[in-house]
Amino acid sequence: MNTTLQLTNEFKNFLHVRKKEDDKNLSIFESFTVFIEKSIASFDKITVDIFESFSGKIKRNNRRPLKTLKEFLIANNYLSDDTAYRLNKRAKKDICCYIAVFVKYLKLHGKAPATIERYHMEVFMFEKYLAKHNITKIYQIDIHILNNFISKLFHETTERKNGLIKKRYNTASLSHIITSVKVFFNCLIRQEIIAYNPAALLRHPKEEIKINLNYITLDETKTFFTLFPLANLVEARDKVLFLCLYVMGLRISELVKLKIKHFNFEDCLVKIENSKGEKDRIIPVPKKCSDAVGFYIKNIRPELTTKISGNYLFVTSKDGSAMKRSNVRLQHFRYLKIAGIEKQLTIHSFRNSIATHLNESGLDIRYIQDFLGHDSPNTTARYAKVDMRQLKNIIAKYHPKEISYGKNESPQ
Repeated sequence: MNTTLQLTNEFKNFLHVRKKEDDKNLSIFESFTVFIEKSIASFDKITVDIFESFSGKIKRNNRRPLKTLKEFLIANNYLSDDTAYRLNKRAKKDICCYIAVFVKYLKLHGKAPATIERYHMEVFMFEKYLAKHNITKIYQIDIHILNNFISKLFHETTERKNGLIKKRYNTASLSHIITSVKVFFNCLIRQEIIAYNPAALLRHPKEEIKINLNYITLDETKTFFTLFPLANLVEARDKVLFLCLYVMGLRISELVKLKIKHFNFEDCLVKIENSKGEKDRIIPVPKKCSDAVGFYIKNIRPELTTKISGNYLFVTSKDGSAMKRSNVRLQHFRYLKIAGIEKQLTIHSFRNSIATHLNESGLDIRYIQDFLGHDSPNTTARYAKVDMRQLKNIIAKYHPKEISYGKNESPQ
């Protein structure tokens, strides 16, 4: 049997690894050890009923430290294996019924439609996996089932058009799926449907360091727009569309939501409304691009269709409605092929490209961060490709020359 001192050290190490070191967590743990000594005198005999009895004595503002304590007890096998079963058996309905509760919860908390759609899709994918394994109740889910689900996704592959086999989900996608599942269970906890999150101990995969993201070089970008076909009004519209996508560094969701009223042609500015994270930003637009958009609005957009409704910048020729993301994705492969660019690029590659080109031109990463609308410069750094030859030249040029390396340490 572990002593209180050993258990305290275990708990401190647990907090250190998870970066949760604070006085509240330690205070709750000390209270719990006292409670155990008075109740059963051994950590080896903790049951769910005992833990819930202790939980009932904790004030509401200490629920987060209590959750951390629970994670520690489960991770170190101090709580019995039927923890998830006992704590979540009150959820009587099938898992699929709670997905609707989850979507409603996200809407009430003001999540963007695209965010809700992705959370919904990923949790539904998890529910389908469970159904294949005859798991329909939440209390049947444990960490082993969750790890098997993530492992399955990790090993899934897909075949590209060129015959190459690649992983279906990259590290970022897997991490987002894990987040979706965790948020789903946390939602049910907040709704008092369950008392324990079986995904609490599910770890995110180690993030890959991305330097060479898919992007097109400056020469390829020039070729792309030089060889862009202009045989009809749709192609004329698409050239302006891709010009905005690249020059403004837009996400595809931002592009399709652009409205004419967002442009200030006099000052060459555009307002990006309700972007990722429900934020707005104003970015400068080069005059040539601003003039191209103005020409499109005056001469091309009215001729596309007589059924234009609303203020959206890019509309379809069929019914004048705002273009959808799927419309843009279908076209970009065709235009890349015409330009002779054979790289496997996505719509987002244009955003990667402008970030890389600005970075290579010497623009400070902080300005690129504001331009793209990132919260963190670490996110921006993923998009800014580091050219190793350029880096070597910069190091050679600016590295201190005054340092003496000694006779046997002189660099070759």
